[in-house]
Amino acid sequence: MKYISAGTYILSPVRRASYMDKELLPEKIVSISDCICEFHPNINILWGGSHLNKQNYSNKLHLSKDSFDEMEKWVLNQFEKNMFLYPNIFTTVNLARDFSKAFLNDLDERMIIEIGLPKSFVGEFLEDVDTYSKSDKDRLGIEKLLLTKTPIDVEANLLGFEVVGFEEGKFHSYICNGLEKDFDDQNIFS
Repeated sequence: MKYISAGTYILSPVRRASYMDKELLPEKIVSISDCICEFHPNINILWGGSHLNKQNYSNKLHLSKDSFDEMEKWVLNQFEKNMFLYPNIFTTVNLARDFSKAFLNDLDERMIIEIGLPKSFVGEFLEDVDTYSKSDKDRLGIEKLLLTKTPIDVEANLLGFEVVGFEEGKFHSYICNGLEKDFDDQNIFS
């Protein structure tokens, strides 16, 4: 099956929460849902956060004020070039690696993941989110990327699949609501 890139993300995996079924889910959770994992850079803080939130985020990343300011400029520069897209989407794995090396070296744990959609579903997805009726400036990053139809090299290091919903540029995982139990009852995991 061929997959089309829907973007590259940097996230911090989390420990399995108490509401998650320990018999079905691993101790460490990696999810494209920001309800579960934290994404970097956190543009809600960079572009709209208070001074205190920015300071707390800078401390979490172990960045000096100058390095944090440099990170904000880097993100804005890449956004203006359409290389970093809303929300939190790097257009290439290499760009995410560059960002990670420059600003996240002292973060305890992080992963760079690229997500994709089966090629056969791209058109239907873009129609469902009304992509074709929007101007380019009104399209979300995932829409812009799917329109380019850039294939993913799935042989690189396929981590797996996640059932997600999409809403206003963000994903919500089946794990957010404890649906792993229902999926297991329906033998979806087998």
